Amino acid sequence: MLVKFLPTYTGGGLGSINYLLNERKAAGTAKVVKGDENLTRAVIKGVTYKQKTCFGVLSFEEKHDFMNEEQKLKIIKDFERALLGDYMLDRVNVLWVEHSDKNGRLELNFLAPKIDLITGNSFNPYLAKFDQNRIDLIKRIINHEYNLSSPDDPAREQTISASKKNIGHYKNLEELDKKLHELVKEGYIKNRDHMIELLNQSGIEVTRSTKKSITVVLPNQKTKNRLKGGIYDANFTGAQGLGELGQSSSRRIREFHNRDIQVERERNRRKLEELVKKRDRFNKRKFRASLSRDNIEPK
Repeated sequence: MLVKFLPTYTGGGLGSINYLLNERKAAGTAKVVKGDENLTRAVIKGVTYKQKTCFGVLSFEEKHDFMNEEQKLKIIKDFERALLGDYMLDRVNVLWVEHSDKNGRLELNFLAPKIDLITGNSFNPYLAKFDQNRIDLIKRIINHEYNLSSPDDPAREQTISASKKNIGHYKNLEELDKKLHELVKEGYIKNRDHMIELLNQSGIEVTRSTKKSITVVLPNQKTKNRLKGGIYDANFTGAQGLGELGQSSSRRIREFHNRDIQVERERNRRKLEELVKKRDRFNKRKFRASLSRDNIEPK
């Protein structure tokens, strides 16, 4: 399972709900699993700030029926607490919608209006600079607890870093990646510098190279695509260097799968508790409701 926060370029709004519960709802591949659609719509309509919603998804490789409804709700509960902290849990409206239209894979989408329901003040549930550590921790905890596929597994590292929305474009990248690996195995490509030279001569522009990757633009295209690791690593200076890279990758995979998961899970939970308490202290100061006139203490 991985966590994605989706951009809302105009601040978000009702369009996000319309997207979550579009024709997929009638097709049976979208349903509300927690929250109230009408209530969330009403809250969003009442938000006067430009930034209206926080929108994201828990994306699973497993099928939507891999776990039962109780387990899904437990994951949602744990994630909400990590995202919001204990203090804001009942002060923020969150709508959860399940999708299963991508080859049956489970997606749990969340949409939260950016407002504290008690004070009416603007509240942003997620700002990467301050919140990403908690999100990384709860992701690892959930993956451990339910034995889910993890994006942290070195064996799952992908060579191609590009959007799959344009399938034809992505297939062209896959074919290029496959061809380059074949040329390396055949001994035609000697090292990374030789490969970059060959690509440029073939009309495939290499716009950038780093220690771990190269960025290419396919002919008659404008999209930049990153190819990373292995033969695209600066340390690929020949067959021997490639073998060393392979050994390094194999060692990281072994270490990942041989680690003590129980110890790691307990450590992650302790760290998450510390960060949730820190989040609560900040939010208590910022969103403490003003006392009404009837509640003013005599002193």
